[in-house]
Amino acid sequence: MMTDLLSVYRNPSIDIEKELVQLVYYGKVNYSDTYLMSYNARQIWFNEIKSILESQANISNGLDQL
Repeated sequence: MMTDLLSVYRNPSIDIEKELVQLVYYGKVNYSDTYLMSYNARQIWFNEIKSILESQANISNGLDQL
């Protein structure tokens, strides 16, 4: 819990609750487990999920063009 509070001060523009919901939805992570993650761990998960979704979109766009 302390890490979540510190991450707010690290970058005040981050909407942590929205980030947690996205991790739960896209990452299939348990909501209570997201509170155990540090700021850095959440960012790693968030960036990996984002890159996976982008690569899937690129593959889908490539198939649409064929």
